[in-house]
Amino acid sequence: MIDAETTALILRLAQVERWPVGTIAVQVGVHHDAVTRVLRDAGLPKACLTRPARIDRFVPFVLETWAKYSRLRASRLYQMCVERG
Repeated sequence: MIDAETTALILRLAQVERWPVGTIAVQVGVHHDAVTRVLRDAGLPKACLTRPARIDRFVPFVLETWAKYSRLRASRLYQMCVERG
């Protein structure tokens, strides 16, 4: 059972510091499943438990380009994203 102080620390690290579950588990000294359970029981959405994907900022570009050029290969779209940073 995780005490109230540890629960508060886990919630602060997740919400304020935006630390991933594994890092919180190592810092607090509990299993990562326990951290996930605390965050789930607190009612945090799953999106708060994961970090954003590296492609998230390119999704609008990829969708727009794909709509325009539907026969474009994924490897070319990838290269275009790499060229944009």
